[in-house]
Amino acid sequence: MLTVDEHDLIRRKHLVDGMSQRAISKELGYARNTVAKAVANPIPPGYRLSNPRSKPTIDPVKHIIDAWLEQDKLGRPKQRHTGQRIFERLCDEHDFKGSVTSVRRYIQAIKQHTQEVFMPLAFEPGEEAQVDWHEGWIEENGVQRKAQFFCMRLCYSKASFVWSYERANMEAFLDGHVRAFEYFGGIPRRLAYDNLKSAVIQVGKRRARQLNKRFKELRSWYLFDTRFCNVARGNEKGDVENLAKRSERTYLTPIPAIGTLAELGPRLLDDCRKDQDRPGPKPHQDKTRHDLFEEEKQRMLPLPEHPFFTASGLVNTYIEAREERQVLRLEKHICRNDLIVIDELGYRSLHDIAFHMQRPPHRQQFRDIADEVLRLVLCRRVGVGRGYVRVVELVQCWRAVG
Repeated sequence: MLTVDEHDLIRRKHLVDGMSQRAISKELGYARNTVAKAVANPIPPGYRLSNPRSKPTIDPVKHIIDAWLEQDKLGRPKQRHTGQRIFERLCDEHDFKGSVTSVRRYIQAIKQHTQEVFMPLAFEPGEEAQVDWHEGWIEENGVQRKAQFFCMRLCYSKASFVWSYERANMEAFLDGHVRAFEYFGGIPRRLAYDNLKSAVIQVGKRRARQLNKRFKELRSWYLFDTRFCNVARGNEKGDVENLAKRSERTYLTPIPAIGTLAELGPRLLDDCRKDQDRPGPKPHQDKTRHDLFEEEKQRMLPLPEHPFFTASGLVNTYIEAREERQVLRLEKHICRNDLIVIDELGYRSLHDIAFHMQRPPHRQQFRDIADEVLRLVLCRRVGVGRGYVRVVELVQCWRAVG
């Protein structure tokens, strides 16, 4: 077999010096076939078998090993066959005469041929954004605790959005989308998710998903398409996974000291804006992420006239009412996770009220609703606290028509 230097010499004499293969063979003493093979292959091809080597010991049991390995894929990860266990079963059940090394060598060859391959994804401007949550530690008034962070990243420009929340619930999930769309100034044509409960109620076969009603309303409001990753395949939305890591290791390192959680969101957006000065991803390294983002904004869907109703917001409001000829002044600090349930009115959730607000009824109907809400609050028949349905927008409407 030729060495690399000998292979290089033959090719130079033929391709650079212009010598014929016959002359090279006569001068260097190589067979004509050897010279022709060196000229045809830029690098030495190495030794190649005309036919695969026979394996008389392992060939008769290949199908058995393959079947056991396929069964392992459906079983529990910690109770799968090792090479040693397969060898023992072959000896006990099939009178195998080979060695454990031959079994392990065959299993290794199988894994190399069936190993999962990851291909980098390429996206057009405005084609897709990816969404996910991550948790992180903050220091609020000198006390360290966990908070939840909503993340969205555009796949073309890598422009990012991160906002802090008390909990990763449905209201925060919807509010994160609305804020992100307003921050980007447009809507990506498709959003990618894993199978988080705020969006997916049940995962069916293959790509079938039963979606949350409120999430479908959000999708209908903004008209974006959706893509859901396979179960336990976070690599299918690698952009937002990388954003979550950057948020934890850069935006939240060292642990931010804040007075209230509301202070953290704008700081995170400042970090996201600074990241736009970084070089763009391959093959756009000659541009900044800001340049790519400006290009991507032109290809995104336009924002609707009004944002989606998420029943959220930070509201300091005073509710005034007359009851038994006295003016009662109630100060309610209704924050993002402070909500009200109105069972006596027949509303199962604030979604029903939202329907009326998007299609405003008669002014008197609003007064009746607001008066009943106020009466229930005054009588302490409904709670104001975390875990209830928000009534922020209803209070604002009551003040407008009162």
